[in-house]
Amino acid sequence: MTRAAKITYACFLLLGLFAGGYFGFRDWAGFLPGYEETAEWSASETLVDFGRAQFRYARPDAAASSLQLCATLIEKIQRQDPKTSVQDGLAETYIRLAILADRKGDNDASRAYLTKARQQRGAALLHQPASDSELKDRVNIIDRLDQSAAR
Repeated sequence: MTRAAKITYACFLLLGLFAGGYFGFRDWAGFLPGYEETAEWSASETLVDFGRAQFRYARPDAAASSLQLCATLIEKIQRQDPKTSVQDGLAETYIRLAILADRKGDNDASRAYLTKARQQRGAALLHQPASDSELKDRVNIIDRLDQSAAR
């Protein structure tokens, strides 16, 4: 292949890439607002999954600090865009913190975390009135289902 043919092919390759990139972006640009909403949702779900893993496998003190960090970050996501549906994850996180506080024997902290969990209006865990132990049982059931699905 001659040098002129190589240069011609390279030019047409670059032209094709630029044209495809331009028209491809123009066709998909309408999906970008949906992507932003999905990114916020997936970030909070990732935090909840991380907190669940820490709750299940980490030492209690490390799990508590990780869950507290997750709750703080999810709250920041919620403050940034109040329309996001992160209440479920935040309620789960606070209930897990309450379970850890119970294991340490700190009933005041447990009640405080359960109060914060109940403040998450719209959370699926809270659609039906439940006692403190029922809320903790619901989270334990979720954890068992996740654990059996992972197998």
